[in-house]
Amino acid sequence: MGLLKDTAYISQSDYSEDDLTTHTSLFGKELSSDDDCLEERGGKHRLRKNKKRLTKLERKDLKQQKRKLRQEKRFGKRRRNDDYSDNGSKVAHLKKLFEEAMEMIDGPRTLKFTNIILRKEDLEALLDDEWLDDNVIGFIYEYLNATQTIPTLRRRIKYGGEDMINNSVILLLPTFSFLLANDTNPLGLKDALPNLETASFIFMPVNDNIDFDVAEGGSHWSLILFCPKDRKAFIYDSLYEANETESLQLVRNTEKLLNIKMDVITDKHTPQQINGSDCGVLASAITALLLDRIINVEDNTMINLSLRDVAISAVDARIFILATIVGLMREEREEGGEERRTWEE
Repeated sequence: MGLLKDTAYISQSDYSEDDLTTHTSLFGKELSSDDDCLEERGGKHRLRKNKKRLTKLERKDLKQQKRKLRQEKRFGKRRRNDDYSDNGSKVAHLKKLFEEAMEMIDGPRTLKFTNIILRKEDLEALLDDEWLDDNVIGFIYEYLNATQTIPTLRRRIKYGGEDMINNSVILLLPTFSFLLANDTNPLGLKDALPNLETASFIFMPVNDNIDFDVAEGGSHWSLILFCPKDRKAFIYDSLYEANETESLQLVRNTEKLLNIKMDVITDKHTPQQINGSDCGVLASAITALLLDRIINVEDNTMINLSLRDVAISAVDARIFILATIVGLMREEREEGGEERRTWEE
């Protein structure tokens, strides 16, 4: 219980749907107000009794099973999704998109989007039953920020300048969330990170890699959505509580960085993966879904952050991501390049 002692934790069976809402102050006149948060709960550290949580050994066993599935898939010991009729056509479509992308990046060329460079191995990670690395998730975050978050906030925010538009909703790249989770002095990262102190919402991917020397280490992705103004951190894990230790470590370091205490809420409705490889895809899809709710919420309306009754198709998400990349590549060929997207030899 050491990681929990400084953190308010609400178990899956203890929270109500009211806990999975947040403040209404993202848009309109309330932006300039200091009282736009939900009522605070007195800073209570809510460690509930009799809650059913995975033990450390059970979480370890879950991850071992996941690694085994990935290894068996790698050696062809299990049937792939394209063996099943319901997903066969989608997997075939995914392969066609991949082949089209390969034709366009034939040779040493790579695709650059903002600060993210996608290479052949990144596109291979989007094939069915492959594991997403931090570079692909970084691309997804940059794409969502550039095409959804910033344009929508610029249109909807009525008060505040560019700083508020750029920092109200932050999608922190996996590299930075990894550093924040594992640095023994999180305050020392303040100058390297975006301005988290003024953010209303912060999305952070969580990986269970603890080795700084292994860029693509770890075996599982999950997601934390921080709502600093409401003192809440929402955990979404597609493998139950597999990343609980890593998630709580990231929460603790974020609390130190922001100098606040937060209630930690694990959403029991998070869609669960059915294999050992879809965690990154699901974490990215959940990010996109919640981001859409946040930036498109009606004025003066509570934001629902629960995933109750939400179903996510991993193969559909892979198709959407790869189709987006292929679309950018087509656009690049047709238009001859833009400052944001360039071909690099």
